[in-house]
Amino acid sequence: MRLLVWFTVPVPPSSKNAQRIAIGKDGTPRRYRPKKVVDAANGIRAAALVALARIHRTVPEPEPDADLRVECVHEVATDRLHVTVHVLGPKPKGKTGRRRDVVNLPELVCDALQGVAYRNDSQVSELRVVRVAPGKETW
Repeated sequence: MRLLVWFTVPVPPSSKNAQRIAIGKDGTPRRYRPKKVVDAANGIRAAALVALARIHRTVPEPEPDADLRVECVHEVATDRLHVTVHVLGPKPKGKTGRRRDVVNLPELVCDALQGVAYRNDSQVSELRVVRVAPGKETW
């Protein structure tokens, strides 16, 4: 495992605010992203690019299909998000389960467990999501 990049940004708005639907003048629904979400995403990208430039790396990396570990740590006292990206190694051969976007899986689970395992998903302070390819060690 090797470090690809690390940086810190102000905590962005919730991903639940990422897309909205508005009805256009012609009556058709249109998707849009609120300005605060667009601005936050641009700030995250800019911070990542500055961090990459600081360590003399460019985008894209020479191994675009590599498996990655992305860690996000929210520092409550400063309301900042520390982001670290590690390259775990080359993408495994064969069936890898990549048709599912691993970052979207926990949101539904956490929402569904409200009122069952906990009162509100805001109580979740640590969340681990791991994709395990066939033939690899289990988690």
